[in-house]
Amino acid sequence: MGITAPWFLSLSIFLIGVILLYFFRRQYVPLTISSNLLWEQVMEEYQATRWYKRMQRHWLLLLQLIILSLLIGAMIQPYLYTEGIKGEQIIVVLDTSGSMAASHGDDANTFHEAIQQAKDVVSKKNATQQVTLLLTGPQPAIALQGETAKGKINKALDEAKLTYTGDHIQEALKLAEALSSRMPSSIHVFSDVAQSGDSETVVFHSVENQAQANAYVSAFGVRREGQDIGGVVNLRQTGRQELNGQLRVFAEDELFYDQPVSVSGEKPTTVTLSTVPQALYYKAEIVFEGDMLPEDNARFAFLGDEGAGPVYFMGDVPYFVEKVYQQLGHEVIQLQSANEATSMVDRRGLTVVAEADESSWPDGPKIIFAQEGGPFQLEEPESLEGPLTRSDTNALMSYLSTENIYIDQASRSEADAELTPVLESGEIPLILSGQYQGDPVVVLTFDIHDSNWPLLPSFPIFFYNAYETLQVQETHLGYTTPGEAMSLPSFVTQAKSIVDEAGDERVSLEGESEQIIAPEQPGLYKLQSGDELIHFAVHMPLEESQFTTEEMSAASDGMQEKAEAEGRYALWPWLIALGLIVLVIEGEVYRRGI
Repeated sequence: MGITAPWFLSLSIFLIGVILLYFFRRQYVPLTISSNLLWEQVMEEYQATRWYKRMQRHWLLLLQLIILSLLIGAMIQPYLYTEGIKGEQIIVVLDTSGSMAASHGDDANTFHEAIQQAKDVVSKKNATQQVTLLLTGPQPAIALQGETAKGKINKALDEAKLTYTGDHIQEALKLAEALSSRMPSSIHVFSDVAQSGDSETVVFHSVENQAQANAYVSAFGVRREGQDIGGVVNLRQTGRQELNGQLRVFAEDELFYDQPVSVSGEKPTTVTLSTVPQALYYKAEIVFEGDMLPEDNARFAFLGDEGAGPVYFMGDVPYFVEKVYQQLGHEVIQLQSANEATSMVDRRGLTVVAEADESSWPDGPKIIFAQEGGPFQLEEPESLEGPLTRSDTNALMSYLSTENIYIDQASRSEADAELTPVLESGEIPLILSGQYQGDPVVVLTFDIHDSNWPLLPSFPIFFYNAYETLQVQETHLGYTTPGEAMSLPSFVTQAKSIVDEAGDERVSLEGESEQIIAPEQPGLYKLQSGDELIHFAVHMPLEESQFTTEEMSAASDGMQEKAEAEGRYALWPWLIALGLIVLVIEGEVYRRGI
């Protein structure tokens, strides 16, 4: 026990003052009586009474002394030593990754255990310490900041949700360290990944993952082989003993493979599917008794292409572009006439156009080297002076650096087309992407011979991206992980919402955007674009399925000591409350004249 303001003990002198006032107060009233015979006997008995029994007749004095003592006691602010947490701010970092969903039986899982441990830490804080809650993810989220009320803190912890992403602990720690720069802070990380560190302010609380073994689908794919369709499923597990379960494979809603399977912990089990029916999407799932992490028991696949298809050229296409597509394994076919283009080019083929007469263009996706005038109404070329700026969200610019690219001149476009600049210099667009006459197109407004671009690594990367973006299957968007940003291909023009397998709307999309954020729950989803539904799959990262099954120890005693501090439980509020009670009693004693 201790006191915060001992100098207020000097006020104890007022206790002596109250007692002296009672000594000097008027005790007798002069009265004229007929005889003092009886009074002499009473006074002799009173003087013979011990002092503490005399005080029983002075209840008001006793109560007033108690009230004054309690008031002085509250002013010196006494406290009891309790277990506490260091820092004016406590930053809680909560791991929301997929492995935290491992079941502990009943309705509890590792994530719930982490929340309970975080509540135990928060319960040790004093009334003035602030709590900030960070949730891990690709972009760490601040769920609560600078809160002192324990009720609100516990509510925020209860409302935290799993994101099924990777742990992203380091990204969250960087944000926590930035927040801790404003005041002395301690950072507490709650995760099922065993961590260690030498920082005086960071403490890792390793939450024990009680899963004995986790079996999961590590890979699943289907592809066309001639006239037939085949597939492969890879299964893994994290335990040491062999697990026996059931493998089921669906073609959309049709179950076409249902066989028992054994998975060892030493190497993956590969299952080959020789006869696969035609479908928009496929689902492979494993069922094991007592499986602790069902979120990784299924993976989806879409039917892949047969290989690199042909690329058709119309007009005087630059030689460098031809060499790029030949190096990428494509057959390059030069079209000589409009009739040949109409008869040979499939709508899903890719055509590279360097021809001003759009009446000869075939239908389907196109890369267009725009000519002066022409359908895009290009003006006379003008010299470029400003730096090159690029779109960071369009898939055409993926893995592409614009450094060291020099372009001498380009033309402005006056056409009113549904095109968006993805590379420009000042107000002059250099590369545009979008829709033209119902087909996805990429338009270049400069002559590549007026640049050094063909000599740079970014040149083949761009034309590879252009092929992949324009040739993407219009029945699906591919695969992603929870919470990741997805660039929309050019054929998605009116994205409205994202619905799950059950048909329930998960995300409502407003306005026009080149990106969407994938849902956090793994599964199969459909993007509603206009009147069409375009599938995509969200898979939990494989590293989240590969957690260790060995028991994780809690944070070491040394790390706990770094964060622990002597807490102080203030007693002055109780002294004030007790003083008010005594004051009420004192008023009642005075009223009754006791």
